[in-house]
Amino acid sequence: MYLHSAIDGHTRLAYTEPLPDEKASTAIAFLHRARAWFAAHGITRIELLVTDNGACYRADAFTRALLGSRHQRIRPYTPRRNGKVERYSRILAEEFLYART
Repeated sequence: MYLHSAIDGHTRLAYTEPLPDEKASTAIAFLHRARAWFAAHGITRIELLVTDNGACYRADAFTRALLGSRHQRIRPYTPRRNGKVERYSRILAEEFLYART
């Protein structure tokens, strides 16, 4: 199981789904659902999408699914460049996934 997350850089509103893999088709479907979810919350335009360098984000099909949004991939082995998502993932892990009583 993989957590796919999208965070609005301005409002810090986050959308996450647990999905079975990291294939391009899965990432594209997630992107469409995230786009609809953000639109329902008043965020209608995605200017920049920052991702890691996973194969699903390098696929041509994913690039076509961006619908005009600019895509920036972080430099390999520098997770600090994707800080918002990295911190959000850490909070999810600490507070929900591995919660202790």
